[in-house]
Amino acid sequence: MSQENLQLQLFKRIKDEARWLRLRPDIFDDVVQEAWLLALDYAEKKGKGLDDFSKTEIKYRCLEAKRKIAQPHKEISVDEEWFSSAPANLITSQEIVREETPESSQAKLDRLDWILSVHPSLRLTNNQLKISNLLLYNGKRGWQTSYANKHGISRQAVNKTTVAIKNKITWANDLLCLIDGDIDYFFEVYGQQWNSPLLRSNLNSLFRPQLGIEINQELVGLLEPLKKSMMTKSINLIEKEIRGKRFDGELNSKNIALSTNIFYLADNMKHSSLTESVAENIWNISKDTGPFFDIAFGLYEYLYQKGNWVKRYNEWLIDRLVNNDSLGRSYADYHLAYYRAIPQAKIEEFMIAKDHIDLGPFSYTKIISNTYNNIRNSFYAHDSNLLDMNFLRFLAIKKYYPLNPNTLSLNNRQSLKTIAQKLLHSENPFVISEAEKLLNNIKI
Repeated sequence: MSQENLQLQLFKRIKDEARWLRLRPDIFDDVVQEAWLLALDYAEKKGKGLDDFSKTEIKYRCLEAKRKIAQPHKEISVDEEWFSSAPANLITSQEIVREETPESSQAKLDRLDWILSVHPSLRLTNNQLKISNLLLYNGKRGWQTSYANKHGISRQAVNKTTVAIKNKITWANDLLCLIDGDIDYFFEVYGQQWNSPLLRSNLNSLFRPQLGIEINQELVGLLEPLKKSMMTKSINLIEKEIRGKRFDGELNSKNIALSTNIFYLADNMKHSSLTESVAENIWNISKDTGPFFDIAFGLYEYLYQKGNWVKRYNEWLIDRLVNNDSLGRSYADYHLAYYRAIPQAKIEEFMIAKDHIDLGPFSYTKIISNTYNNIRNSFYAHDSNLLDMNFLRFLAIKKYYPLNPNTLSLNNRQSLKTIAQKLLHSENPFVISEAEKLLNNIKI
């Protein structure tokens, strides 16, 4: 058997054995990869054949890899002595930008450097600056392994940090394109998944930040003038899709996601009568298109008809909880997709479906995580009515997708308990009553 086939066979054995560790899904692949690298190193040092590993030896490599991967890889602690051979002055973010975008003019470098310094999600940390030093001044190969061995962490951890640095520079460059008015390019790159995490962290977070995060108002001010152009693009996309549907009977989920992302991000910048008129236009041309449009634009248009939208929203949600109708089910489905609690393929299917479809299986962990994170968002946190809305939204999902809280993980139960306790201070009797019921059902 060839050496390549032996390596693949060993990788498969390690992957099968790693399931015994009951790893979190987000680190499983990393642990398997690291265990495989450790096994190859071990075989070379011991002069051992790749087909001669015992189960015990494989398990040991998996445990060793787990210990390494379990350490946070986004922020890597750096000992000062490691930099004794590095330049006296640490690299600046502008030097990194120049290395990654060598064709850029000095003016553009200055603007990119500024975005990297003021954007809360794109700001380079001190550890990332230090890793960049090694990346630029210690050669393109080999230093990652030496660094990982010296600090007792995985090679993947170091590599992920270097990738994160490059990604931040790419995102900053794309955000600069948006600021300069290239809406088409920016949203075609980031906007074809509805409510995509990258859009949320790199753009939406500027207008609805988490509590305690300061946002540079100059950066926000550069984006706000784009609102009108974004609204125009959104309605043009929807009109094109609806017209196309009349000919071939199908909608394009990526274009629907794109137009909806643009609309809601423009609304988050600053709500105005322009937003309301665009929503009304979209709703008028998309009626009877399916459950997604009923909520995304039909409910939106209804809420802003007579002002005081939060009060109307909460009243609407309570009606959906007390009574049964198709809109309530559509709303629950909409937020399964909005919170990304279902696979991407199901999200796309839901967005263009004419009628209700089966959205299972789904993750209550993501629903609870989003609901919990919302209470820490500046948009919700300073208004008790918005906190009510956030909780009622969770209850609307729970009505159509029943939940026994005690089947959840301890972390999920604690999050739900915190949410319910916060809602005991509501001024809405219905919300207080439902919060008490939830608290009584949670066992910790």
